[in-house]
Amino acid sequence: MSEITLLIQHKFSMKMLIAKHHSVNNPEISIIIPTYNCLKYLPLCIKSIQKQLVESIEILIIDDGSTDDTWQYLALAAQCDKRIKPIRIPHGGVA
Repeated sequence: MSEITLLIQHKFSMKMLIAKHHSVNNPEISIIIPTYNCLKYLPLCIKSIQKQLVESIEILIIDDGSTDDTWQYLALAAQCDKRIKPIRIPHGGVA
């Protein structure tokens, strides 16, 4: 296991692990996921995207100032799947 995989497993759990993926130049599709304190749903969401046949994507996950461990998880997830680009903004509510 890689160091990042071990960190995710240690800090969170085995259920929180996601597949590794390399970065993509000039992605064809941008997937935008807003989140606020939804840590327990993020791995399922990311895994669902990873199962798709289209790989030329970027995954923008906008953290609306979560107070749980969402941001810490996203930082690790982005190191696993290089297509993930986490963005943190101050809590402002629904866009």
